[in-house]
Amino acid sequence: MKSKNRISNFFANMGLVGVSLLFVELALRLASVFFVDVDLITRPPSWRAETSVPGLVDDDRLGKRGNPEYWEHDARGFRNPSALSSATVVALGDSHTYGTSVKSEESWPNIISAHLGTDVYNMGLGGYASTHSLENLSIAIELNPELIIFGLYFGNDFVNDFAFAQRNDLLLKYVDQNVLAEISKLDSQRTIQEELGFLFRSGRNNEEAVANRSPSEASEIAKSPRVIRE
Repeated sequence: MKSKNRISNFFANMGLVGVSLLFVELALRLASVFFVDVDLITRPPSWRAETSVPGLVDDDRLGKRGNPEYWEHDARGFRNPSALSSATVVALGDSHTYGTSVKSEESWPNIISAHLGTDVYNMGLGGYASTHSLENLSIAIELNPELIIFGLYFGNDFVNDFAFAQRNDLLLKYVDQNVLAEISKLDSQRTIQEELGFLFRSGRNNEEAVANRSPSEASEIAKSPRVIRE
């Protein structure tokens, strides 16, 4: 009798575990519909290829460019199934255009392509800004598009433009020598990219980020024109 009770309890417990797991699965699936973070965590890994090939390679002028050898990139290094010879629409921009953290078909250029039923060639890449897109504009024009769309992100595109100009010695054309000297002094302490990276990682607004630094460090940051206030 006791043996039968143990067996019954065992199967009852297993059934309870099964129902609990099913409930958790349904709850996660429902949450993934409304919350992007949950969707990214629970999404099966099949949409991301495990590869040791880097997505970016060094470029003397652009800083970085897409690696044509990367599994999702075409022969030009952009995120497309193939390097089209012509396209109705060309999309230029940064990581928002590229579609970082989402499937290729979930990037806005591909969503537009699906809605319009026409070719949209994605030339976006993480870290790019208007200067990078201008450099690549000749490639876009070669595709003879009817429309070129440039996606601008106010969060850091202007900082990336500044970095591009600084890397290619373009600041000398537009910025006063005294200002350049002050920029060099600030960069010796912390570059604008490093400072912006800190603000992004903090997960707070700029005033709170400054408050989390030491008094002396916060004072220097507060005086800096790099702190972008809401």
